[in-house]
Amino acid sequence: MQDLITSITTGIALGLSAGFAPGPLTTLLLAETLRHGRTAGMRIACVPLFSDLPVVLLSVGLLVRVAHLDTVLGGISLAGAAFVAYLAVDNLRAAPPTPSTHRTPPSSLVRGVLTNWANPHPYLFWVAVGAPLIIRPGSRLAAALFILCFYACLVGAKL
Repeated sequence: MQDLITSITTGIALGLSAGFAPGPLTTLLLAETLRHGRTAGMRIACVPLFSDLPVVLLSVGLLVRVAHLDTVLGGISLAGAAFVAYLAVDNLRAAPPTPSTHRTPPSSLVRGVLTNWANPHPYLFWVAVGAPLIIRPGSRLAAALFILCFYACLVGAKL
């Protein structure tokens, strides 16, 4: 029972801190909300639900193979930084919003997924914190509760 309570509280604490922490996804969430409205922002808030499974699997697989190669980890961080810089320049060049009756729907979800995949933070979190918490000795229910509470609080905080 203590294992389940620990998993729930850990998932809540880490999910809220990740959800409220400023970063590329939060920046994109604010930019898309201001450009295209609340619905676009809500799509961005839900991005981790769509993009994190490959991040988790890739992070765990990568950790096993390249944990000793600082150059590779640095390269991943630089590629993520370059993509975030691209998004920043794109936001600076954006025209002010104008009211219109016909708006093309934004590709918020796609941009959010690409931003999350290029962001080194989810990889670092899952390599250093998330995966060890999931694979530690204990019940599968405890791991499932950690993941459920983590994503509920992460997405809830972004919403």
